[in-house]
Amino acid sequence: MAGKKMSKSQIIVGETVVCPVPPDAAQYGTEAKYKRGSRNDYFIVPLGSTLQAWRDSDKRIRMATGRDPTHSDAILIADALTPYRLLTEVMYTLGQTEFSKFHMMVLQGGSKQGSGP
Repeated sequence: MAGKKMSKSQIIVGETVVCPVPPDAAQYGTEAKYKRGSRNDYFIVPLGSTLQAWRDSDKRIRMATGRDPTHSDAILIADALTPYRLLTEVMYTLGQTEFSKFHMMVLQGGSKQGSGP
């Protein structure tokens, strides 16, 4: 199961940073240089390449252990303020690399400050 994390500034798979998150990600997602054709595309190329390596490894493990090799699961960890556009790009890229089941975790903001005794 591959773990993907989206922070306010980057997309991470495992321990590897695959691309930065631009300040205008809410409107446009990742930058055009990280996509196949234009900024309007939903497939994030460096994320797809990294995920494909994870998928190929998982497929071999699944075949060797007698489990269904036709799909893989992913854990998607996102900040509570992750833009919807960015989230859909990551989920689209996951789907294109045969990750068909997602487990989503949302990181909430910092703890509330107490007002004292």
